[in-house]
Amino acid sequence: MNFEFGGTGAWAQVFKPVNMDLSKLDTVSFEYKYSGQQNNLEFKLTDDKNTNFGYKLDLEPSSRWQTQEIGAKDLQYFWGNSTVLNFRNIKQVWFAPGKDLRRKRNSQFEESAIHR
Repeated sequence: MNFEFGGTGAWAQVFKPVNMDLSKLDTVSFEYKYSGQQNNLEFKLTDDKNTNFGYKLDLEPSSRWQTQEIGAKDLQYFWGNSTVLNFRNIKQVWFAPGKDLRRKRNSQFEESAIHR
């Protein structure tokens, strides 16, 4: 995913439709590689009722693949029809890099795999 945060653009996002039961997991992890300057990333899960929970982290540039582990209890309510995420019926996984408002950004984000 290539993106540029110039002008009024504040974020970019990509999602993957899935059909996952994550109810027995304590953590979710994924690998990513990021080039550019420091930005933010929202990792989000959406369930069958369009409830969206996520986790925000700082993206640190690196030419190496990095693994991010997120505890299921660390996921926070972002928006949706319920304040409880149905981990048994996850329908979408989202990655949304966000602009660090201090600078213009030209960046590239690669996600490789989501581990259950």
